[in-house]
Amino acid sequence: MEYEIKLSGTSFDDGAIDLDRLEIIAQYMRDIAKGALQMRMFGSSFKRGRETQEIANALKVRLRGLSAGSTILHLECQPFRETLRNVQGNLFHAEILRRLPDQTPVSLVMESFQDALDPESGAEMLDKHLLKDLQNFKKVLVNEAQTVQFSNRGSLPDLQLRLADFTRLKTIEERTPNPQPVVISGIVEELKFSKAKVTFIPDKGRAITGFLGEAVPAGEMAKYWGKKVTIRGTAHFRPSGQMGFVEIGKVSLAEEGDSFFSRPVLRETVTQQLERQMAARKTTSNKLGQFIGIMADAAGDYENDLKMLSE
Repeated sequence: MEYEIKLSGTSFDDGAIDLDRLEIIAQYMRDIAKGALQMRMFGSSFKRGRETQEIANALKVRLRGLSAGSTILHLECQPFRETLRNVQGNLFHAEILRRLPDQTPVSLVMESFQDALDPESGAEMLDKHLLKDLQNFKKVLVNEAQTVQFSNRGSLPDLQLRLADFTRLKTIEERTPNPQPVVISGIVEELKFSKAKVTFIPDKGRAITGFLGEAVPAGEMAKYWGKKVTIRGTAHFRPSGQMGFVEIGKVSLAEEGDSFFSRPVLRETVTQQLERQMAARKTTSNKLGQFIGIMADAAGDYENDLKMLSE
């Protein structure tokens, strides 16, 4: 698929580009694309462990040429259906499964910026780490007069960025809660031993996805299947204030007093609460986050993650 990036507004934008600026564009676009892809595949934009050749190939974007009319970069990249052939099957929510194969690294960059800058967006595909990656793209712009415009010949809405847009990104990132220690009580519903993934159901609220920290062997977790447990760990949050997942540090059978912890985990500001309540009146709640698998294991093995997706 073909895309264009148009740099305009300064005397530098004359149909050519310095190699150091080109390197900056390439690096930060790749960082954003990688984080956005991982959000859709694993539920978090940050993934421990090595990157396989398959992931590296999926993120490749080629520069086909430059043209004048300011400075226009002509880019080309393949859709994920061509580069991540193992990404299919039952771990994706229907909407993700439908869209991701037709998306590309560049389209994920565009979509991530649009989600972050749209006040009506639920920002479910953003987290604190990805928001920092988006802010890094600010370094591409040389001054407030310059704009960067992404386009795809009309098949996607154009994306135009100015320095002022990054002020909003900073605000969203700052209001996204930092990871915090939590204690949660619920019934263990699903175990993915090879991926150290756990799904558990509190008495109130939606299903919670977690992954095991180094101190909790997958074999130990097996004995708790179907039982009510109390989990102590670190919660990671979305910009909405809702928890995306929990990194499990300790697990034990729930005791009588632990029922206090069987409740939704939220870190919403007053503004976020009002926004959520208003959105609930307009449409049914977006439950996308419930269906995103956290495909993480202690070794951080991407290759095994991808194989799991094809089962």
